[in-house]
Amino acid sequence: MQFTLVTGSEKKVMEYQMMLPGIMIETAKIDVDEIQSMDLEDIALKKARAVHVQLGKPVVVDDTGFFLEHWKGLPGPFIKYFEERFPNDSLARLLGDTSDRRGYAKCCIAYCDGEREFVVCGEAHGTVTHEARGPAGAFGFDYYFIPNGYNKTFAELEGKKHMISHRFRALQAFRKELERTDS
Repeated sequence: MQFTLVTGSEKKVMEYQMMLPGIMIETAKIDVDEIQSMDLEDIALKKARAVHVQLGKPVVVDDTGFFLEHWKGLPGPFIKYFEERFPNDSLARLLGDTSDRRGYAKCCIAYCDGEREFVVCGEAHGTVTHEARGPAGAFGFDYYFIPNGYNKTFAELEGKKHMISHRFRALQAFRKELERTDS
């Protein structure tokens, strides 16, 4: 099995390689127009289709969102742009002193090879801290997000994060779908 993972994130590539041993993963950084929607599955699938047309080979697009209950799902699929445009503590400041700090991270993985396509997703629910916690090098909201059942942020959990994260859960579903459709 081989596919091209469309990403510019070396951290994401490392997670894929770690969680999908035995699968040949090429990478490509390709910008395509992204639909404006709160539906992460639809965004990922449409991007995968567009990239497949450009490359003409099996592609995988991974799209992640971070959904705050207090803000009715925002920033959702716009988290990347939110984190690029605002300081690192903006997520915590956005919630201020509200007691409803619930949120969830969601990762949707879309596969398209011209004959078959599918989308799988994984979620991790938890709460947002009031301040950044954890060592440098994590993804943006990892410094603020405490998954349910833990008292540490994703950034503080470091290696453990890779066994409980939204991406880990999506990659488990992705591997199962690949195995199902390959047999």
